[in-house]
Amino acid sequence: MLDKFERYVELGKVKKKTPDSEEASSLFKKAEKRLKYIRVLNEDTADLVFEDAYEATREAARKCSLFSQQFVEKIREIMKEKK
Repeated sequence: MLDKFERYVELGKVKKKTPDSEEASSLFKKAEKRLKYIRVLNEDTADLVFEDAYEATREAARKCSLFSQQFVEKIREIMKEKK
């Protein structure tokens, strides 16, 4: 069974951060730009392409994380209002 998010905060496994939609949007745009130019793959560029693909994935995941955090907070607000 999974613990509540607050438990992971207490354990120091995660940190709460105020959602920043501008930052999330910027990270996603940057990830898209990286993916567009990594299409050229050969022996000379393979390591750089892999690094950039990793960074693009990481940035996109971070954006998704920021938006999902906002979504969860909104759902919690709605659930509190219904009580």
